[in-house]
Amino acid sequence: IDTNRNRMTIHLEVYEGPRYYFGRAEFRSNQKLPATFLRRQLKYREGEVFDAAKYDESLDELYMGYSEIGYLHMGIVDERTTRADSIIDITYEISEGLPSHIRLIKIVGNHKTKEKVIRREIKTLLMRSLRDVMVLNYFEVVNPVPVGLPSGDVDIEFQVKEKPTGQISAGAGYNSQDKVVGTVGMAIPNFRGNGQNLSFSIDFGSRRNSFSVSFTEPWLAGRPTLLGVSAFALNRRWFNDYTEGRQGGSVRLGRRLRWPDNYFQVFGSYELSRTRFFDFEQSFINSNSYRSHYWYSYGGWRYPSTQDRLLASQVHGPYPGSILEYNDRWLAASRLSLTIMRDSRDLAEFATSGALLSYTFEHTGGILGGFWHYQRHSLSLAKFIPIIWGIALAAKVEYGVVTSPEGDNRILITDRFTPGGTAYDGVVRGYDDGRLTPDSMVLHDTSFYYIDSNAVVGIDPPDDTTFNSYSTRVRGKYMLVTNLELQIPVVPRQIYGLLFYDAGNSWLHRRDIKPITGLYQGIGFGFRIAIPGIGTLGFDFGYPLNVTDGQKRSLKPHFQVGTTFR
Repeated sequence: IDTNRNRMTIHLEVYEGPRYYFGRAEFRSNQKLPATFLRRQLKYREGEVFDAAKYDESLDELYMGYSEIGYLHMGIVDERTTRADSIIDITYEISEGLPSHIRLIKIVGNHKTKEKVIRREIKTLLMRSLRDVMVLNYFEVVNPVPVGLPSGDVDIEFQVKEKPTGQISAGAGYNSQDKVVGTVGMAIPNFRGNGQNLSFSIDFGSRRNSFSVSFTEPWLAGRPTLLGVSAFALNRRWFNDYTEGRQGGSVRLGRRLRWPDNYFQVFGSYELSRTRFFDFEQSFINSNSYRSHYWYSYGGWRYPSTQDRLLASQVHGPYPGSILEYNDRWLAASRLSLTIMRDSRDLAEFATSGALLSYTFEHTGGILGGFWHYQRHSLSLAKFIPIIWGIALAAKVEYGVVTSPEGDNRILITDRFTPGGTAYDGVVRGYDDGRLTPDSMVLHDTSFYYIDSNAVVGIDPPDDTTFNSYSTRVRGKYMLVTNLELQIPVVPRQIYGLLFYDAGNSWLHRRDIKPITGLYQGIGFGFRIAIPGIGTLGFDFGYPLNVTDGQKRSLKPHFQVGTTFR
């Protein structure tokens, strides 16, 4: 005590003692759940430093495991014993009691969505029911609350809060391919509160004009069978080179499966459409056709230079496989496709756990008829790993291949692969949209050289001839793309920040695939904003780690609708 300053100093002697560690965990009197299952619920492992928070969380998980099978009134007595002065063994004495039965399920808070849409997603497993209702993407909050009854049974009250799902839009957008595009559309994912999906859209602009309408019933006749129909018409200008026109429609059937587990779904569809390519730019015709140049060389033989004079040029037929061969004709596509998907995500957007696996096989033409004849395989796997505070790591890999028994000119060019940017098959940010496609070497121009200026082109034999080889960019028949994203919630389910790494490429031949050294890589950051009535808008800024022809290594902005892992 310092009497002069009226101050007191307190000294605390602290004895920390030895550090304790988790030891063995044993379970007694458990009959309904095996010890192997209960041990997996523990948040600690033998040999780890003792952590009271992990200890309490493990106890909660054990109670949750029993509540999932209806034993809501079970009890656990945990006994801790110490051995070797620092190792704590834990014995869980379990009193399972009798199971509780669900007498009544109440649903409150749904003003638009009909009860049957929610009830058909409810299983006997409470947490699985919560996940399935959230994946509908109609609700902001779903909270199942057990209400105890004197008999020991329970009522379950599902408290839901709906979010806006209908989207009526009229506006304009911009991307590097289609430039400015006006849009008028309507999307109702929960049509009339029945869980049906109705949408139509009209796009209009200098490079893109389209119309589409679709309707999907996810529970046909009250069973987990999906039925969807759609129709579309499209005119799209590609890179100022040509216009693609498409018209057609499709019908789709799907079914939820119980095997291998009840996360699996299978879909089949049939599409009948027709496509034509027209309005070719002259520069595109020249670069995809055989050409002849006739030169007069002053003062004797020389290669073309500013001192030489071009006498004439002629454009001949198109290269084999070029879309110029189709001569503006409408060409039919008759397509069957099959998709097998397993979706265990906890949320439809911004998932924090689970995975999405899908495989699609498409067969076009052949015995189905039509001009186009090819097979297309697409395999995709996305995995979501929770980290902390709602932050999640999302990883995705996509592989695609398209082949034809009749040659490349029977493969619809828009079904080949053009990764790069955000607007095409594979997302590789930091690069222009559709940039990552292979080069093909072709014999382009034939040059004839004359020394005599009075020569008659096409009659007199030339003094010399050369053939010039050029490379032209084509769309790939094989594609590999991978994405990594760290998703950081700023406002959960509304605003997210992103850090990402992308890599991908496409190739003409399987032998050219280099899954490590042959990928173009990009890194960057971005954010997502969920806007009611519009959807989720994304703004990303990517930096390319590799150099491509015609593109500088600089930060490149990207815009997209929805998430990367859709």
